[in-house]
Amino acid sequence: RRPRPSLEPRAEKRMEVQEPPVLSEETKLLLVLSGEAKLLLVTSEKTTVKS
Repeated sequence: RRPRPSLEPRAEKRMEVQEPPVLSEETKLLLVLSGEAKLLLVTSEKTTVKS
């Protein structure tokens, strides 16, 4: 009575195998870059205000 579960796991496995590693790496890089950009903006704002 369950034809879908046999098809769904394949799609889920494809999503898990292909996308997550790429997304995780890209998202980590984006988070690090965004974090660094925010720090740079904050430090630049502080330095400009102080100067």
